[in-house]
Amino acid sequence: MPCEMPSASRLALLPASVAPTAAAVPRIVYTPSVSNTTTATSVAIGSAFTRAPPRFERTTQPAHSAIAMIATANASSTPGDAMPSKLCEDARAVRRVLPLFVLTLVALLPWELFALRAGVASEVHGLRIQLELGWALAATAWMAQLWLVAPSLRAVKPTLVAIVAIVLGLVAGGVPGLVLLVLLAWTAAEASVEASAAAVRVSWRPVAIAVAAMIAVDLAIPLVAQLALVHVPAKKPPPAAFAAGRTYLRAVVAALVVWSPIAAQLIARSRKPRIR
Repeated sequence: MPCEMPSASRLALLPASVAPTAAAVPRIVYTPSVSNTTTATSVAIGSAFTRAPPRFERTTQPAHSAIAMIATANASSTPGDAMPSKLCEDARAVRRVLPLFVLTLVALLPWELFALRAGVASEVHGLRIQLELGWALAATAWMAQLWLVAPSLRAVKPTLVAIVAIVLGLVAGGVPGLVLLVLLAWTAAEASVEASAAAVRVSWRPVAIAVAAMIAVDLAIPLVAQLALVHVPAKKPPPAAFAAGRTYLRAVVAALVVWSPIAAQLIARSRKPRIR
């Protein structure tokens, strides 16, 4: 039997104490009957829409690798605190060494010409003279090496003044010349003999070590070359054996060309920058 809702006119005829309020009026909702099949279908559809979406797990390792590669590339291309790449370091080293090597060839040009023009000795006495000349070439290589500390045209004149002073000190007694060699080692960099002596007095130990290493290697070059190249029998040496003297001189000069820029850089690195 269908439910009949009370009309508004009938409710109005009732007294106030009997008439129901709006909140007390029951709300009757008509729900038609639904078959079991339709209910199951709606439940299935509802569960399909309310079900949480599946989770897709993805590895982040490739992303991290790409981020790391990008960060490394940015760091290598950023000047300042970032370390440059190995290729950039090699290119910079080549750009620094190549001009210095050319300047070394220019500075040691008299030594090179002397070795190239040397002939073959015809006797043992001539071979001994060539051996002594090799020692003399090595013992005077410091003259060119002082200029290679900071090679420039404006450093030529003060370097020549320093060389004259050192030679006079060596002739006077030896020890004063060695002391002057240490004090005037920075003449090319300071462009003044007085400035070099004043700067070296502040920190003379690293300069003395660098100069001692330079002289030691300079004098070791002819010794090693003589032991390795010159083998002349004491009795009746063949004429071909005397050609070792010329080879010895050229080997000494070639070794000086290789060592001189290294020695100059040792002295240059012992120089501390000025604090202004």
